[in-house]
Parts: sequence; C-alpha cells; structure tokens
Amino acid sequence: MTNQDKIMLYLSLFRGRKDVYPRRWEKNGKSGWTPAYSFDWNRFNAHRARGGTIKDFEHKTLAPLTNEILLNHLLGKETIGVYPIVSDNTSYFIAADFDEGD
Repeated sequence: MTNQDKIMLYLSLFRGRKDVYPRRWEKNGKSGWTPAYSFDWNRFNAHRARGGTIKDFEHKTLAPLTNEILLNHLLGKETIGVYPIVSDNTSYFIAADFDEGD
C-alpha cells in the first residue's frame, strides 16, 4: 500500500473538515488539543516577548489539513485529530471514549 493509498483510506474513515484540524500539545505535564495555525514565527515571538499568547495573536490563520500533514501523522511524526462536524452540521462518523470507570 502506497502512502497515497494510506492517506485516502484515512480520509475515507475519518472524514471531517479539511479547512482546519486539531493538533495535540503537551506542556508542563498537561496536554490537550488546539486548532493548528499558520503564522510568521518572528512576528509571533515579538508578540510573545510583549506578553502576548497565541490566543490573543491576531496574525494567525487556521491551517488546512493537507496530505503532507496526514502523512506525517501516519508516520508518527506528529499527532493530529479531526473536526468531524462539517459545514452543514453533519458528521460521517462518531466515536466514544469508555476508558474511565465512571
């Protein structure tokens, strides 16, 4: 199976928004998910030096889900998710997390 075949299989199973995707983060023993953004790092670092955060950084745009991002995920280079609710408020799949005792 080629990488392109793997990407197409992933997209057929986990179909969702393509204009944005969540990226997993870990910091100081905490972890979570945040939308992936595109921005100029020099501009962001200057903003951060003035006490700003990514939340209040105005010069960012949502990063689209690309085949390159998906391939990096499938190769274990980064951990991404999918936003399953598409523009018409429908979804192609549902998932549930039952690993907690309560």
